[in-house]
Amino acid sequence: MKRFTEIAAHILFWVLTGWFFVKYSFIRPTIGVQRELLSVLMIMGIIYLNYFLLFPQLYKKGRQAIYWIASLALVILITIIEVRIADPIVRKQLFIEEALLNQYINSLYFFIGLRQLGFLLFFLLLLFYREAKKVQRLEREKFMVEANYLKSRITPHFLYNVLNSIYADAIVQDKKLPNYILQLSKLLHYYVDESHQERVTVREEIAFYQQYTEMENKRFDNKVKLSFYADTFPERLLIPPLIFEPLIGNAFKYVPKQGDGFVEIHFENRNNQELFFSCVNNKWTQQPTQEKTTGIGLKNLKTRLDLLYPNQYQLQIDDQESQYSVTLVIPFLG
Repeated sequence: MKRFTEIAAHILFWVLTGWFFVKYSFIRPTIGVQRELLSVLMIMGIIYLNYFLLFPQLYKKGRQAIYWIASLALVILITIIEVRIADPIVRKQLFIEEALLNQYINSLYFFIGLRQLGFLLFFLLLLFYREAKKVQRLEREKFMVEANYLKSRITPHFLYNVLNSIYADAIVQDKKLPNYILQLSKLLHYYVDESHQERVTVREEIAFYQQYTEMENKRFDNKVKLSFYADTFPERLLIPPLIFEPLIGNAFKYVPKQGDGFVEIHFENRNNQELFFSCVNNKWTQQPTQEKTTGIGLKNLKTRLDLLYPNQYQLQIDDQESQYSVTLVIPFLG
């Protein structure tokens, strides 16, 4: 409905503009119905060429200087064409001295060019306003997705299971208990104090995942064969926080916990340009008591990636009967 209203408004505007040009002309004497309508069509050409070609292909891709040069060149070109069309007709209508007539014709270049530029700037202001509103809407959506995502990641189930493990170790007075509590404290610190940031260093993020995977495996008495590898990453390389957590969390959720399960996690630095992540785990082939998955975590992740990396990330999932693998490639933020 909104799209229909916008199209209808454009049509109405140009119908009224065409009527005004035919009835009253504009700046210069009238040059006939057909030529006046041709003048309107040329103005429309400048504007919609901007809308559908120059603005998306030049301005939005960071080539603003070329965009403005091309836009002004179009204005000048169409101004010259219109004045050349009007020249012989105007000369027949005005009975003044040749010198004054030439001056008048020359002045038309300025005034008609100013008119074409005015129409263009009017529509560009509307276009920039719409783009600004779009950016604001995307920022609000991004904020909501980030907020919902982070809230969903601090799962009561994870804390409940870890605290149960701590309680069991406390009963038997396990000497590793203080270190276990310290690890949990660090994880919670990262969740609360770091995850609200827009970006964190890759080093911080990988350190978190190392502690996270160790904590998860500790819950299963280290019966899961864990392989964790990470390349060296310079301190300046940044990524969004907790971007890989749902993928790693799913691996530990569905991996067998009776001694034959494995999880392989890999972080690769590709020329300081992008981060390659892979996670592979085997699965229960038969698990009648397994909790049904809703897929919300993966859906939230895809929405988050679309907002953070529009057309810039690569996510591949291979879900087989006995094995699950996922790869994600994202560019660094800094």
